[in-house]
Amino acid sequence: MYDNDFYKSLKKPEITPPAKVFKYVWIILYLMMFTALYLVIKTPENVFKTFGILFFTLQFILNILWSPVFFVFKKMETAFVICIVLTVFVGATVYCFLKISLLATFLMIPYLMWSVFACFLLRAFILNNK
Repeated sequence: MYDNDFYKSLKKPEITPPAKVFKYVWIILYLMMFTALYLVIKTPENVFKTFGILFFTLQFILNILWSPVFFVFKKMETAFVICIVLTVFVGATVYCFLKISLLATFLMIPYLMWSVFACFLLRAFILNNK
């Protein structure tokens, strides 16, 4: 499904983690994200819960879309835009979760940091492969 040869052919910036790191990072991030979501879902209804779940859902859809855009369609600029918008929604999710659960917020912070890092990394990929 994904074109690993495409990824291998790219000129990678020095800050690129080894490929095997991504699998483990994403396993940990998904566990933390969905634990945070669970903590929020089990709280009483309020506007921050509603918007937090909405923003979580939107960022997760963008997260799912990112891989085929990058690896299948090889559209790095479009993937970069998705990454920026995804990061904004992760930030909005963190803000809403902060109003509900400190633990849920802390569980989402590494994902927010990884998303920001991913945007910088992707921008470097684009610049290195023009």
